[in-house]
Amino acid sequence: MKRWIAAVLMVITALGGCFTASASYSVPEAYMGFSVTEDWYVLSKNMEDEEMLEAMGVTAEEVNETLVKSDCEYFIINPKEKSEIYVKVKKNAVSEEFYNIFETEDEILKAELDRILQDGFSVDQFHYLADDVIITPYAQMKFVTVPGTAQYDGKRSGMVLGFTFVNGSGIAFLMHTDTETPVESDIATVQSIADSVSFTVIKEKGEAQQTEEAKEAEKAPNPFGYIVGGLGAIALAALCLYLIKRIQKPDTNSENGE
Repeated sequence: MKRWIAAVLMVITALGGCFTASASYSVPEAYMGFSVTEDWYVLSKNMEDEEMLEAMGVTAEEVNETLVKSDCEYFIINPKEKSEIYVKVKKNAVSEEFYNIFETEDEILKAELDRILQDGFSVDQFHYLADDVIITPYAQMKFVTVPGTAQYDGKRSGMVLGFTFVNGSGIAFLMHTDTETPVESDIATVQSIADSVSFTVIKEKGEAQQTEEAKEAEKAPNPFGYIVGGLGAIALAALCLYLIKRIQKPDTNSENGE
């Protein structure tokens, strides 16, 4: 039996260092959903579900502290398997570059993987083998799964990192393992979450900018409109003078005839 978790990802652009102030714009909310089995629980910032918090043996403040330290928005835990998956959402120059990941060739993703992990998701000291990278195509996205090892809790441990880019946002799932090298079941766990990810809104790159530019164009004065309006006024005045002269001319002729 599965429970559906709707994770709302507020996508806001124009963050410092990512865009110039003159090019700032915002995109409507993008909703991502993913399903988990009944053994998993999703924890987020400022939780109010006291029953779940009590079942997990944590407080809302402890959850907030954990997410702030890990630089993540959510984490999914399975107490029975003692597994944790952190969900990281990033909006930056890298996520903007790979706006919708299904438009990027697999070879490019592999060639840029180091930069994506470090600059896109702030993941350092993560070691992996290129041959172990898995790129899985879906209807709305591609999902890149990278098993490797990372520094965690003061020691080297296995980690599986899976990520995608949709609507200019980077979404990553990170799971640390008990072993120094992830096993097949660890990879399968992360990929099972990816299998159920869906988005209700997929936007083309540049769509938001064009929308904002169109709005600004409507607000801005239209010099051509003023020119046309001015010429119209002149033409109307000339027509009035012409008609007045035509009216006055017969009167003048009649006076001369007398």
